[in-house]
Amino acid sequence: MYRILFPVILLLCGNNLLGQTILADNLLQKIIDDPDNQFDHLRALEKEYSAFNEAALIPHLKKAEKVILDHLDPRSQIDAFRSLGALCWSKNFSAEALSFYDRSIEISLSIEEFLEAGIGYWQLAGHFSEREKYPQALERVYKANEYFILSGDMMWQAKARSMAASIGYRAHNYILSVEEIEKSLLLFRSLEPSQFNHADSIEFMSTLNTCGLSYAGLRNEEKAIACYAEAEKVAVLLNNKFWIGLINGNKGHVFAARGDIDRAIRSLEIDLRSSLAFKQYRSAMSSSISLSDLCIRKNQWTAAKRYLDTARQLMKTVKASRASQERYLKNLSKVLAYEGKDEQAYATLLRWKQSSRMLGSPESKLLLISSKSRARLNC
Repeated sequence: MYRILFPVILLLCGNNLLGQTILADNLLQKIIDDPDNQFDHLRALEKEYSAFNEAALIPHLKKAEKVILDHLDPRSQIDAFRSLGALCWSKNFSAEALSFYDRSIEISLSIEEFLEAGIGYWQLAGHFSEREKYPQALERVYKANEYFILSGDMMWQAKARSMAASIGYRAHNYILSVEEIEKSLLLFRSLEPSQFNHADSIEFMSTLNTCGLSYAGLRNEEKAIACYAEAEKVAVLLNNKFWIGLINGNKGHVFAARGDIDRAIRSLEIDLRSSLAFKQYRSAMSSSISLSDLCIRKNQWTAAKRYLDTARQLMKTVKASRASQERYLKNLSKVLAYEGKDEQAYATLLRWKQSSRMLGSPESKLLLISSKSRARLNC
């Protein structure tokens, strides 16, 4: 049986690979023969490439590169090489991706299309940031901004500064992030409303949200709340319920840090409803646990238990992070202790043994001792 199956599997795989190659070859020929529809054929080729494995893709990309250089005009070459760069990056072919992006930038500069060169660097910065390679990301985004300045495009300059701020925030460099945000907002606010399309408005709103996050990171709560408030105004104008929820979630954490529990609860409830509506279950789980914590601080034990039940249900859908599990167990043990279920509270506290950080905290030790003592008395 194995002697029969193995050749059959090889034959099927080989036929599939051959079929993909033939179809891709046909699309390359269409790019040559049908110049009026080159864009459509290129998109179809990229879609076909997405199913290729490395062994098939790398050699065929060399064919595609030659066709692009021989049969497309320079501006179309720029777009084609950027698209192939993004495709290779998504498949973790980093060397090939960088080569295609470099080729697109080189062509852009050869015809003095400085904006296109900047966009190439800007896309690369985003790719590096996604992989948490922040120094490389900052290097590319600053290079992008140099070309955006040469092009005179202030909207793209604002976007470059916004990305630099986002990279700074993700790298926990809040000072850098705030510096870049202020430059970005100055550029955004210098533009006329008519210069904003929908995507630009989203970018402006996102920048304001990052501003709030960065100021919160610097413990400047007043400025954080002011940024969130402005971001929420834009979200309301755009009727973007997803962003309204996200911004309120961030705002709620700042209110909680200030001790403004009622406003924190209102904001986080908005975030929870939005997260559930848009199936952002991990975010909903985090908000539910945060709400349970706030309700415990206000001695609203019934509400705290309700939010913990919501979090528990969501944990069946998405895997909770270690931090979320710790927060959930901590609050659940408090609720169980309040309800007089000392043995259950003690058992819940014992589950903290999986986390040395929580077990070693003074609060956890105190809860563990008190719950253990009460449980023994009830035996």
